[in-house]
Amino acid sequence: MHNVKNILDGLLQPSSQTEGWKIHLIKNWPTIIGTLHEKISLQKIHANSVVLGVYDSSWMQELYLLSKLIIKKINSNLDRPRIETLRFQCIESSAAKNAGDKKIARDARTKQPISPKKKFMLKTAELNALQKIQDPQLSQALQGFLQKCQE
Repeated sequence: MHNVKNILDGLLQPSSQTEGWKIHLIKNWPTIIGTLHEKISLQKIHANSVVLGVYDSSWMQELYLLSKLIIKKINSNLDRPRIETLRFQCIESSAAKNAGDKKIARDARTKQPISPKKKFMLKTAELNALQKIQDPQLSQALQGFLQKCQE
């Protein structure tokens, strides 16, 4: 009978030298990136680039400016320099996901709360025209379109 650890280790063994560095990067990510692992996570690994998820949009610019240092740090922990570019994308942190409805949307520039959009009322003529449409799905789609036009 095989141990689960042995089976998983067998599956995680690199099929070739080209994939071994990716597994090393994934396994050692918190150590390689250090305290920044609280701000970013490893999302995707491509041939010569890495996509990093950033939990807070205010860190995007700072990390972009530090990208050469981050690339150097990553490459110093690999068998040879493999990463040439970094891409950043804003992701929701697990703490924010757990907060659910408690999260307040804020403007990225001003950090002010964003108020929910007002629902515009349609004019009487528009409502009368929509009532003449027999297909309920078409009527609803057109009503949504008219409301979008008024925003």
